[in-house]
Amino acid sequence: MNVSLSTMWWGEAEGEALAGWARKTWELGLTTVELEYRRSAGSLSHLRQALAGYGLGVSSLHAPFPHPEVEGDPLQLADLAAEEAEARRYAEGLVARTLEEAVRWGAGVVVLHSGNIRRLRPLEQRLKECYLAGRRDGEFRRLWEELRRARQIEAPRHLEWVREALGRLSVRARELGVVIALENRADYRDIPSPEELGMLLAEFGREVGFWYDAGHAHRLEVLGFYPRTLWLERYRERLVGAHLHDSRGLSDHLPPGMGEIPFEQVFSLLPRQGLRVLEVDAGHTPEELARGLARLRALEVAG
Repeated sequence: MNVSLSTMWWGEAEGEALAGWARKTWELGLTTVELEYRRSAGSLSHLRQALAGYGLGVSSLHAPFPHPEVEGDPLQLADLAAEEAEARRYAEGLVARTLEEAVRWGAGVVVLHSGNIRRLRPLEQRLKECYLAGRRDGEFRRLWEELRRARQIEAPRHLEWVREALGRLSVRARELGVVIALENRADYRDIPSPEELGMLLAEFGREVGFWYDAGHAHRLEVLGFYPRTLWLERYRERLVGAHLHDSRGLSDHLPPGMGEIPFEQVFSLLPRQGLRVLEVDAGHTPEELARGLARLRALEVAG
């Protein structure tokens, strides 16, 4: 199994420090990386040199790439479902730039977080706090139901904004020969839900596909929203790739084997085609990644 590695593991490394992380990636026996939004525009020449120095290719880009040149959370800046029209236009520009960068780096896929319903964040945070406190009582159920109803009301207009942006971005993706891969996200307020993903995939051609994230699916399952297998059961035929990382409760981006995800079940549903990207937080040791990679490769062989 050819597994790529998200540069999420490289943390905030910049400049000449990137070569050290490229070496660590090569020492794990990996040959490709997924470039993501922590890499700044000013470090791209160092990044290219670091990858070339160890013969590492680029499997995919995670939008927005490179890091936006303004202050703020890069994922929020690339939110196609933002309330403000100006913010949506800026976000669309960031995604369009990532599509162009994919061609420059020889990657055929751009992984995309479509957006979220930002005003539901405080309510969802309260629900998570109940979960983390071990409470599944009436307060948890009340917040769960309130969030479900609020999303039902708010989602249609946010989904429409995403659909409109994808209409334009998909044209550019087709011209460039790049696939936009819509990722299942970690929060209930995120766009798309499983049903919304189906609507988007039905509207667009093969220039828009599905990207499965194992840890995100687990997080939404433990909160009681969707079974982790639902996304793959419905949309495996449109799968472009997968982020493989473990999760313990709401703590994700762990090396496989360090959490609670039954990867045997995940691999039974993953089609053979598609990219496999190990996406773990900075701070995990090379030994932990090596064990996780061995586990994934054993499952692929067994399957």
